[in-house]
Amino acid sequence: AEIESHDEVVRLLLGLAPKQRAAVLLTAILEYSADEAGQMLGLRASSVRALTTRARAQMKNEVVNPA
Repeated sequence: AEIESHDEVVRLLLGLAPKQRAAVLLTAILEYSADEAGQMLGLRASSVRALTTRARAQMKNEVVNPA
């Protein structure tokens, strides 16, 4: 079950746009702040937060309404 969950998370992350994926990986998984992630990505912190919010909504939608 753990491997299946891991595979599902990877599948969901790969379905994101590259900037969204980077924002989620940096903030949610590697636990950088939006400011730190923004510096790494060359974006404002507010842009990182927006990307992360949209990415999470997309991933949630994929789980609730799989294609």
